[in-house]
Amino acid sequence: MTLGALTLPKISYTKDFLYLLVIFFAFILLGSGLSWAIQQYFGIDVNYFKSTLGQVDLFQRMGWRFLLLVNHLFFFVLPSAFFFAYYLRKDPDILRWKQLPSAKTFILILGLVLGSFGIVAALAYINELVPLPSYLQAMEDKTQKLIGIILTCEYFYEFLFNLLLVAIIPAIGEELFFRGIIQSYIKSFLNPLWAIVITALIFSAAHGQFEGFLPRFFLGLLLGWLFQRSGSITLPILTHCIFNGIQVVIQYTTQAPIDQEPWDALPYYQILGSGVLFAIPFFYCVYLLNHEYLTTESTKHRLEDLNDQFPTT
Repeated sequence: MTLGALTLPKISYTKDFLYLLVIFFAFILLGSGLSWAIQQYFGIDVNYFKSTLGQVDLFQRMGWRFLLLVNHLFFFVLPSAFFFAYYLRKDPDILRWKQLPSAKTFILILGLVLGSFGIVAALAYINELVPLPSYLQAMEDKTQKLIGIILTCEYFYEFLFNLLLVAIIPAIGEELFFRGIIQSYIKSFLNPLWAIVITALIFSAAHGQFEGFLPRFFLGLLLGWLFQRSGSITLPILTHCIFNGIQVVIQYTTQAPIDQEPWDALPYYQILGSGVLFAIPFFYCVYLLNHEYLTTESTKHRLEDLNDQFPTT
């Protein structure tokens, strides 16, 4: 079955969209106000890091975490949830978020994520070969230091908070926003393949980390494909959550230096070779998902019905 055989609901932007746009900006303004309050309470200076990596105390670390939590909630989760609660109110399950994957699908998704890490490492190595201007490199260093502050854990409850903050909430908010809204909208006037590619580009660029652009673009392609093939937002959310969660667990259990990438000490042929090796189980899981678990007649008919409910204008 081809990529376009199962079609996502086509979002028709009417005059209601302008109203929703105002709501999006209202959430952003409210989130910005809460962010400012958090900065004042915890004494956070977002333009200057007073401490070196690993020397930020618990109070400051929690401040940065709450700041990131507010950004995720008010920039992605809440506006997207309001969008689907209001604009797509004709069918509350339009993204099929109630449909949970079967045990076999879950195992394949896990294999998909594990198989992607070698590919991600190879893409990250290639990405780092591209020289950046000094001002962009300074931004990368600042972002890397912020990630280090957030992921540094002295206590187990910090680790649990990081799982919520880095894995669960971003997976829900970003998938609702990028796949549920942007990809669905782009698909209303372009074919599914272009919708996946363009959304993945926007998804990667929106993170503002140039050294991780290719790995994140690859992840965006995978998440977009899962959404297109299944018609359900739960699969990309689950995949995104597992991908980020594994990294949080590895960081907590190994206590590896956050400012040093694991491939920095490896020769290029080992890095690229690992990408090829990991690609084998990755594409095998893609094949099984594509031909055995994501193609069902009930899904096809349901999505066709949804397209009739929400025609393109």
